[in-house]
Amino acid sequence: MERIFSTQFYQKVALDIVTETVFDYPYPRLSEKTIKPLAWKRMFIIIGAQGSLQHLRDLGFMTFAPFINEDYDTIADPASRMQAVMSEVVRFCSMDLDQVRQQMLQYKDRLDHNKKLYDHYQQEQTIREQIRQQLCLDSKP
Repeated sequence: MERIFSTQFYQKVALDIVTETVFDYPYPRLSEKTIKPLAWKRMFIIIGAQGSLQHLRDLGFMTFAPFINEDYDTIADPASRMQAVMSEVVRFCSMDLDQVRQQMLQYKDRLDHNKKLYDHYQQEQTIREQIRQQLCLDSKP
């Protein structure tokens, strides 16, 4: 069976273009798609609802401005937001590879922070699930 996710390939990725489940939505709604670059220490651009990056920052995660122009996250109009995202992707892809590598090193602390915070949230979720399961087991006759 062929693997759907190649970790060897993903380790070579400089920028994850996250296409969230919802784009034209009244509030940010993040999914497992956004988790991947956090867990794998990758920079990212989110194609999602307005305020998605701000929602991540509110949760304590760090984003990559000014290296990545994140103004798109504040644009309410979906068509204009998509145009801004695409412009930033094109700009990023036109950069010199050495410049991208240097920026990844410069943002290493942010990448490490995001991974650590992701691991913390995962641990909390695991503990909550264990407690929930124990409560359900304890309530059975």
